Amino acid sequence: MQMFKIVLADDDSRFVAQFKKITEWEKYEMEVVAVFDNGDEVIEYIEDNPVDAVITDISMPEIS
Repeated sequence: MQMFKIVLADDDSRFVAQFKKITEWEKYEMEVVAVFDNGDEVIEYIEDNPVDAVITDISMPEIS
């Protein structure tokens, strides 16, 4: 089974921890492959690592 690769990006670490915990990722064939707290890190990561989706906060440090 092919899992969808998901990146989470939010500068609120408590939100990310709860979101990861309550979401049934495997049920929907998804895997969180990375978590970042600023937009620059997300861009750097996805340039070298293909992902299927990025779930992000709109307003973040460095770049939104």
